[in-house]
Amino acid sequence: MRAHYFNTVTDQAGNAQANATVTVYLAGTDTLATIYDSESGGSAIATSQVTTDASGYFEFWVDTDDYDELTQEFKIVIEKSGLTTQTIDYINIFPAIAHTHSYLRPSHDSTTAFQLQQADGTYVFNFDSLNRRIGVLVDAPLEALDVGGTVQARGASSEYAFATYGTSCKGYSALGLGAATREAFAASVSGDTYPRIQIDADGAVRWGSGSASTDIALKRYAQDILQLEDHLRLYADRPGLRIAGSEAGAEEFRIVEDAGVLRFQINLGSASAPRWFDFMRFDSYASLDRDGLRTHVDKVGKVVLAADVESDYIARLAQRLGYVEALARQLRLDAGLLADGEYAGMTIEAVAGEAFTVGQVGYIKSDGKVWKADADAEATTKGLLLMATSSVGADERGAFLWKGTLKSSAFSYTTGDELYVSTTPGVPTATRPSGSGDVVRICGWAVASDIVVFVGDAAYAEVA
Repeated sequence: MRAHYFNTVTDQAGNAQANATVTVYLAGTDTLATIYDSESGGSAIATSQVTTDASGYFEFWVDTDDYDELTQEFKIVIEKSGLTTQTIDYINIFPAIAHTHSYLRPSHDSTTAFQLQQADGTYVFNFDSLNRRIGVLVDAPLEALDVGGTVQARGASSEYAFATYGTSCKGYSALGLGAATREAFAASVSGDTYPRIQIDADGAVRWGSGSASTDIALKRYAQDILQLEDHLRLYADRPGLRIAGSEAGAEEFRIVEDAGVLRFQINLGSASAPRWFDFMRFDSYASLDRDGLRTHVDKVGKVVLAADVESDYIARLAQRLGYVEALARQLRLDAGLLADGEYAGMTIEAVAGEAFTVGQVGYIKSDGKVWKADADAEATTKGLLLMATSSVGADERGAFLWKGTLKSSAFSYTTGDELYVSTTPGVPTATRPSGSGDVVRICGWAVASDIVVFVGDAAYAEVA
């Protein structure tokens, strides 16, 4: 293998010196060195001399077949009429040392261009210049960087900032540099076409099989709210779902499986002395008689208390039942239970085709999205009607009321008003559309100035 040396000859003013003679010796001697004018082939230069070109540049090669690459060093002498002779001694050309930097350049590319081994021959480092790969603790790297052990990065307090484990695991990562970059981090294993897990630039965490695009995600829906884009499955042989309350270490709500029965439980005790109460379970009858609290849950999940229940337990039960209050409101359409911005009834999760505000009415278009209903045309009035229960941006998923009651300070109706789809897109109106070609379709009734019972009548008619 030959090592390459090159340099440029200049005078003290930095001017390139053409036609200068460069003679190569063995270090510390006047013994001419064996040098070559090419990377491979050819015969040694008999005079051990090369000449600089018009830009002052010169180069030569020395061969490991002629010298011990670990110990042999060289001397060069630069001469030219009118130029002070320059001598540079003890130059290490294996690897070559150029002006201000050093580099390793093999005579030809191979999968083992440079290796570092332990005394017993175990690979520590391998540079594959043929495929442009680096292996650490592996002799044949399969990727640009292939590590055969744990990769560890420490944070400021000496804790792991990043670590991967396993002998057969191979991963990759990509840093997202802006809002348009989807993957901030992704990881896969050998043979995968797609990531097994990825973190998007918007913070969503996605999972997949590796053979297809990711198909489930957990992301931030709004402040203090996490949203799962698909289904959550709880296995019966595991503890189930548990939710911690404000008390440190106290679980206030949990879903557990017991002897084939799925139990929805509220903790009426504390972290140190929990008292789990079944407020709902998937069978026809549930009972509990503990510390004077006697209850049962009927088939529809209604909690019935015995008459002699102690008052402190009633207080605790009322506090814990706040977790299921929203569910109760959706099953019982009682407008008197609603606060501003709340609704009760049946909803449909759907994607908005355009931005909606609370109380606006839309229809499901052929693209599957909800668009604002407009009585100006049949095409924008017919079909399934839905009412936005909150503000929803374009192409965002939200809860739309199908049948139920909604209370909002944005409403200003007269009690008893019959509400129609209006010619102002999305806004229910108490005025029946009357223009030629307008479509008349009832969408609900006002039971108070700020409360609407939304139904979305299937019948409609066009004004002649």
